[in-house]
Amino acid sequence: MKLITEPGVYVSEHFEAENVLRFHLKFHYSQFSKKLEDCVIRARKYSATIIGSFYSFNNVPQDEIVDTEFFFITEETYLDIPGTIFSSYFELNNLISIDVTHDYEIGTEIAYAKLINTYHANNMQINSPFYHFPHIPIDDSNSQPSMTIATAYAF
Repeated sequence: MKLITEPGVYVSEHFEAENVLRFHLKFHYSQFSKKLEDCVIRARKYSATIIGSFYSFNNVPQDEIVDTEFFFITEETYLDIPGTIFSSYFELNNLISIDVTHDYEIGTEIAYAKLINTYHANNMQINSPFYHFPHIPIDDSNSQPSMTIATAYAF
């Protein structure tokens, strides 16, 4: 399906990951870093070896409370941690995505607007969370951290 997209928005076939540990939480947006850190500490307490991560915002936080899911890709093929969900396979299909390379707060607002405008231009409804995939350079290159924001569409 050919979509009309806003500048910077692109279509991705899919995203997939194996061995995904999921924490679903609701909290005030100002606690994001603390909640993320708490989840990492809890996962490591149960011997999780985290090799990647991403998260989703499952609501529009008009009351400043975010419904968030943290996803940790692990080396372990199974983990039993109370209050979490472990998926041996996680997949998202039919994604529209945009990259944010600087000023994440303003960049994220602009990215959301462009993704929403892409939905509207194609007469589609949003029925997926906004997924955030951080990219942190691990070598000595001059690469800057960035983030891909994506949401799935149905057709």
